[in-house]
Amino acid sequence: MEPVNREIVRMDTIGARLRAERKRLGLSQEAFAALADASKPSQVRYENGERYPDGQFLSRIAEHGADVLYILTGEHSAASLPRSVLQNIQQSLSGPADFVPVPVYAAELAAGSGVVNLGGEEITEHLAFRQDWLKRIGVIPSKAVLARIADGELGRSMIPTIHPRDLVLINTATREIPRHHGTKAKAPIYAFTTDHGTRVKRVSVLDDTVILTSDNPEFSPELVPADQWDGANVIGEVMWWGHTNRE
Repeated sequence: MEPVNREIVRMDTIGARLRAERKRLGLSQEAFAALADASKPSQVRYENGERYPDGQFLSRIAEHGADVLYILTGEHSAASLPRSVLQNIQQSLSGPADFVPVPVYAAELAAGSGVVNLGGEEITEHLAFRQDWLKRIGVIPSKAVLARIADGELGRSMIPTIHPRDLVLINTATREIPRHHGTKAKAPIYAFTTDHGTRVKRVSVLDDTVILTSDNPEFSPELVPADQWDGANVIGEVMWWGHTNRE
């Protein structure tokens, strides 16, 4: 089957037809988005032409009676598109099958004293990563998430390893903090939330104490009693980070 022609599948017209199809089904933006396990803000972006709905979104709304052929081309169909066509559309819009989209959350992670804003876990976009690479570093694709390090002073404590505004890949399947064995090996980096906010640090456990270590020598290690750490929410282990040169 020929790839979908991007000149035909245009974002602005898709948004308008997606809105029309939602109204035909008599659903609010929130209710329509829920059909595909998406959020209302994502639905708003789709309808405003700010983003493409992906193949998974289209497949799920098709199961609830949405005319996906009309949304994509403007031509009404008697039935929803078959799965093989939806898979072809997803590949044309999202990339080759050996890549997977990893969600980027609208949350900033502090490498300093903490930023309390992970509660608004809205997905702002997706970035494509190779499935085989994720598996090679021990990450199940469905357990991978992305977030950005806070700017300014709040993001300085992990320099020179991680810089302010860097993007970090978090493996949410790895949440258990390792014990410190007295070796010189550096502890793994974790993203976590406490009463002080959402943070990124090297974390290890020694006896009844959790040790939070920064890579920036200007920041001293923090020792947290285990009973105080019990209330922490470990998001996962930081497996990769991307730095953009802004000079």
